[in-house]
Amino acid sequence: MKTSRNLKGLYAISAGSLHPVNEDVQFSFQVSKKDKTLSACPNSHRISELEFSLVPQFRFAEDLSVGFGWQLTHAGELSLNQSRTMLLGSRQGWLLNAKLALAEQQSLRMTLNNVAYQNRFNSGRQDGQSFRETQLQLSYSVIF
Repeated sequence: MKTSRNLKGLYAISAGSLHPVNEDVQFSFQVSKKDKTLSACPNSHRISELEFSLVPQFRFAEDLSVGFGWQLTHAGELSLNQSRTMLLGSRQGWLLNAKLALAEQQSLRMTLNNVAYQNRFNSGRQDGQSFRETQLQLSYSVIF
C-alpha cells in the first residue's frame, strides 16, 4: 500500500497486486483512492475519486516490459466551499505503458492513457457532457 501527499493538497492511497503468469507475462491490478483539495482561493473545492486498473504486462527483453490495459474511475464527488456537493460521472478508457530498466535500481516509465468521461458533472442532462481526454506521463524511479 502506498500513501502520498504533495504540496497542492493531493492525497492518494493505492493498493496493487502483481500476478505472474509465467516468466514473461504478469497481470497488474491496482485500486486507488484520491482526494484533491484546493483551499488557497475563494473557489476552494475538494474532489474524491476511486480508481481501478487492470494491465497485463509483457516482457520483451530483460530491461523492457510493455502493458496494455483498462482503467475505470468510479463516480466521485465534488465538494464546493459553500457545503454543496456535486456528483461526478464515471470515466473509463485504455492505457498503454512501457517500463525500461536503466540500471539495477533505476527505471523509466511512460504511460499513455485515453479516457472517456460520461456525464462528468452528473447534471441529469446527457447533451454536451461527454468528452475524451488523452494523457502522456513520464516518470523516473530510483529505489534506495
